[in-house]
Amino acid sequence: MEEIYFDNAATTVCYKEVSKEVNKYFLKEYANPSAVHKKGFEAGKILKETKENLLKLLGIDSKRRVIFTSGASESVNFAVKGTIAKYKNLEDINIITTNIEHPCVTNTFRYFESLNVNTKYIIVNEFGVINIDELINSIDDHTKLVSIIYVNNEFGVVQDIENIIKKIKEKNENVLVHIDATQAVGKVDMKLKEADMISLSAHKFHGPKGVGALVLKENITLIPLIHGGGQQESFRSGTINTPLIAGFNEAIKITYKNYKENKNIYKELFEYAVKKLNENIKDFQINTPYEKADISYHILNVSFKGIKGEVLLHMLEEYNIYVSVSSACSARNNSVNTILQAIGVEDELIKGTIRISFSEFNTKEEIDYFILKLKECINRLNLLNKYK
Repeated sequence: MEEIYFDNAATTVCYKEVSKEVNKYFLKEYANPSAVHKKGFEAGKILKETKENLLKLLGIDSKRRVIFTSGASESVNFAVKGTIAKYKNLEDINIITTNIEHPCVTNTFRYFESLNVNTKYIIVNEFGVINIDELINSIDDHTKLVSIIYVNNEFGVVQDIENIIKKIKEKNENVLVHIDATQAVGKVDMKLKEADMISLSAHKFHGPKGVGALVLKENITLIPLIHGGGQQESFRSGTINTPLIAGFNEAIKITYKNYKENKNIYKELFEYAVKKLNENIKDFQINTPYEKADISYHILNVSFKGIKGEVLLHMLEEYNIYVSVSSACSARNNSVNTILQAIGVEDELIKGTIRISFSEFNTKEEIDYFILKLKECINRLNLLNKYK
């Protein structure tokens, strides 16, 4: 096969319609959308349309602000830093997240921890599910922010976001709830109506890289990360990137239209891959808790005993098969995968872990070829290990 791309949780190929729309706004509708002349006004129409379509995709009402950003990492930083910057006495506030967040959340919280902000990391159970009682008991009158990942980027568990938000607000209605929905959009049913802040990236669902959004309830105020000419209601100054936003809009429309069909495709591919692994491979462990918890079927996390995941990745690469060993945002750091540690995966198995992540463009035939080559690679590695 020419190429098998099973790293769609890291990024996805753009829809052809997306690249066409991006080019249109680079070459034809190229005016600055903040300009007061006709051409600027025409270019700016895409902003309103994208906001409306995004809110529809997220299943929330129109009484929201949509701040366009460079992607989810910026959106998360804006949500967390923009909230905390409102308070003078940082030692008098506390913020809460979990121990299985994406690095852009975890490292932002660690930054504030270094500034003496009281920071709490809620422990998940062995299936990656948040202990809601512990979360609620951790909230008090000093709690200003709770940040939760909707779909975990490493092993695909889905949190009961609707119930979590409800219980947080019952305990303290003034706590702001931020949801990292980066891996959720187009993959699971959106239950975000009561979320105060939502972060996402376009490139996770076939949009262009370099654009995302932070969606806010209208009553939310944040201290901006970027000051300047007052664009986007002064929440994020700087010339608005209409070409990427136009591509973002196209990806949103296609994702909304094909959601139900694509969700079925992910489930079929996941179940087929699990079946083929069980039929052909020995000494492995599936870390995605598909029998014990709610999951997104586009992510399949697997560990192989006695195998180094990165070596396996590069062997598969020789056959033009692309998987990952970790979140692409942290894989190059060569650090221990603390997210898999958090759900009880043994360190030796963590070293032998790969993440397989699907898009609607993948096929069962690709899985068959992948399993064939995976088996060959594992046999070669086991033979080499035998003579070490």
